[in-house]
This record gives sequence, structure tokens and C-alpha cells, in this order.
Amino acid sequence: MYEIIDRIGIPLFIQVVLEIWNGVFLLLMILSICIRIPYEKNEATRNIKIPYTREIVVFYNSIFLYNLFNVMGIIMDGSDAAISYWFVRIFGFLYYAVGAF
Repeated sequence: MYEIIDRIGIPLFIQVVLEIWNGVFLLLMILSICIRIPYEKNEATRNIKIPYTREIVVFYNSIFLYNLFNVMGIIMDGSDAAISYWFVRIFGFLYYAVGAF
């Protein structure tokens, strides 16, 4: 843990922690919506229909991936390993690709 803090610095470490917590809450929201989707087809158990449920799940998944790629890029940046050079480039590309999505 202290190695990561020394390598990336306190501000980026705080950003990583906040984005990981954001990912936890996004996963809870994704799971709660995915659990509810099968019950929407049954008229007897449906109280309120939520419009665009599947689109909301796709949106939350893309936000989760966007934050995950950013976190992985930050963590791998500044590492001395040769493979980290390629991981930073790949995660950077995926970060901007999902952001454009």
C-alpha cells in the first residue's frame, strides 16, 4: 500500500480510492436493477414500470468500466516493470474508448 502511495502520490491515491468506492456503489445499483428486470414481465408483481431499464444497466456498466480503466491506468503508471508501459497505453486507450461510448 505504501509503495503505491509513494509511486503515484497522495492526490492520485485519494482519487483511486474514491473511484473504487464509486465502483462498489455502481455494482450495487447494477445488481439491484438486474434482479428487478425479470419481474417486470409479470403483470401481477409489477407495481411501477421503470422505462429504459436495460439502457440504464448498460450506462451504469459503461461508467463502471470507465472508472476501472482509469484506476488501472493510474495504478500502473510510474511502475518500473516493462509490462506496465504497455498496460498504461492499453488502459488509456480503453479509458478514452469507453468515454466516447
